Amino acid sequence: MNHYILTGKREAGKTRFCQILFRAAVARKMTVAGILTLTQREEDLRAVDLYTEESRRLAIFNRTSFSVEAPGDDKTSRTKQWTFDASTLSWGNQRIRKAPSSNLFILDEAGILEFERDQGWTAGMARMDSQTDHCSVVVVRPELINQARKRWSNSEILYIEEQKNLREEEFISQILGTC
Repeated sequence: MNHYILTGKREAGKTRFCQILFRAAVARKMTVAGILTLTQREEDLRAVDLYTEESRRLAIFNRTSFSVEAPGDDKTSRTKQWTFDASTLSWGNQRIRKAPSSNLFILDEAGILEFERDQGWTAGMARMDSQTDHCSVVVVRPELINQARKRWSNSEILYIEEQKNLREEEFISQILGTC
């Protein structure tokens, strides 16, 4: 199997796992494309284009409206926790579309914007659907795992259980072994 859905609770280490996977793939001289989403000081998110390693500010934390779900407007996409920068989403989607077929494609992460609103990393979702890359990994939170299973039924699900996942090396070897 060449396509994987990576899931686990909040702060279980899914993004950290993707960073380690990315570095291991690059060390093996593999072509890697996709988007990695990094938390900066618990206040904002940065999107990293894995093909060029360029990054941009993706979102800011909603301090005053954490409990209010807002669908967003023409310039922003919002969740309960984050207000996303439309220009960064557009930039990231362009990067995903322009990146060549790769040994490994990583989409960190597909959430409610992608699954429920057809916003966010739409190009990443389309790329996962088309399976043009030799191997792909998409990060999905447990509450959206059923939607991910339906959409990518031929993907294997890998569970990240905690920060120091004992199966981490096994998962990396398994993924890179299929790439």
